[in-house]
Amino acid sequence: MLVGVGGAATSYLVALPSGDCRTANDAIAFISDHRDLFTTTTNLKAGADISTYRQWAAELQQFADATSDPKVAPHLRRIADQAAHAAGLVGLARAIPGEGTSSSQAGMGQGFALNMADIVDAENQLLDACSLR
Repeated sequence: MLVGVGGAATSYLVALPSGDCRTANDAIAFISDHRDLFTTTTNLKAGADISTYRQWAAELQQFADATSDPKVAPHLRRIADQAAHAAGLVGLARAIPGEGTSSSQAGMGQGFALNMADIVDAENQLLDACSLR
């Protein structure tokens, strides 16, 4: 969308971000506000409760569902998919009895870390796609 900004003799066109880029910016801010959810990679039994992870993933899915721009939507879908997978890993790890030190739980922690790294990568791609840097 272009908006005209004018003075007496001069007018300028200012490019405003698309609605999908505004949604992307809101999603990035939402992720930033929930960085504490990224810190449980060494022990998935610690940290926020599973309902917090599920709600976080659901809200990220809502951001993805609200976009259709081909330069934005795939990145938001990737973020939502990775968040849902990470929430699932937290739920699985917490269902295993013990202190969170089994090899299965360690593998889930590694998978969780990869999910979070992929979310950060997709965030960076969104910033580039929408020129938000």
